[in-house]
Amino acid sequence: MQYLWLVYWGIIVFALVLSIYIFFKKNKRIGIISTLLSITTPSIGFLFIFSRDYLNESEFEFLFKELTNGNILAYMIILLYIAFGITLIYNLTLLKKR
Repeated sequence: MQYLWLVYWGIIVFALVLSIYIFFKKNKRIGIISTLLSITTPSIGFLFIFSRDYLNESEFEFLFKELTNGNILAYMIILLYIAFGITLIYNLTLLKKR
């Protein structure tokens, strides 16, 4: 499980560095959006996970349970991660264009 967290935070840090580079070198608007998503998405997800029962379920089980219960914040977190992934892919295509 620790390797999963290492990959997760590696992607977050890579996306943050890439979005700052895109902001200064390519496109300021998408750079700002990407930077904000890179910071707010994991922060909101981290704060959401604090409401779980630490003994009985993992973070992913809790998020899935809240999604099935219809929690609006859980849906918003999933949408934020989708937007984060889309902007990361877009930034990678901007980087590749040169």
